[in-house]
Amino acid sequence: MMRRRLALLLLPLMLASCAALPGGERWLRSEVFFGLSRPDGTLVTQAQWQDFVDDVVTLQFPAGLTVIDAAGQ
Repeated sequence: MMRRRLALLLLPLMLASCAALPGGERWLRSEVFFGLSRPDGTLVTQAQWQDFVDDVVTLQFPAGLTVIDAAGQ
């Protein structure tokens, strides 16, 4: 239930754009930004995050994906 709720809340944040490479080949780039805290202030553990990536996010990107850890303010 938690994974589905996270997916419903976070996946709509996906931004996608199409572009043409030289020679007319088309490619698709998607960027999805996730935080590791919930609205109530509790944190998502690394294990919960990995389960979410494995069970929900990966299904949306069957050709593969890259996860980059970042810190911002």
